[in-house]
Amino acid sequence: MKIGELAQLSGLEPSAIRYYESLGLIIAPERTQAGYRMYDNSALERLALIKVGQDIGFTLADLAALLNEQREKLSDEQHQVILDSLNQKRESYAVEIELLQHKQMFVGQLIDGLEKTWQQGECFKLEALRHLLEKTQ
Repeated sequence: MKIGELAQLSGLEPSAIRYYESLGLIIAPERTQAGYRMYDNSALERLALIKVGQDIGFTLADLAALLNEQREKLSDEQHQVILDSLNQKRESYAVEIELLQHKQMFVGQLIDGLEKTWQQGECFKLEALRHLLEKTQ
């Protein structure tokens, strides 16, 4: 298939596909006599894998390192590298989630404090903000 069809099927722009090719993320395809790139289904599968990798937070450099082998069958060592990378990503997201939950709790308490003081016709005191910060740390 030509790059336009691959782009349509993958949901990517042709320029992105050419860029991924220049980075070695996909194998450079055969060209017709007219110079058109002719991709096979493996390129579509590879692009889907790249999109999934990006969706879960891997950079193109990360993916290039993980996908540097162009073989059909990965070794046990390569499987382990992929699993280790995915586990690291999961752990980093767990830390991010915990931090976001902490921030969410703080903002909720700040909203409650503001609403209470404003209902009493007062301003939120700096001391109350300090106390709230100490309580949530």
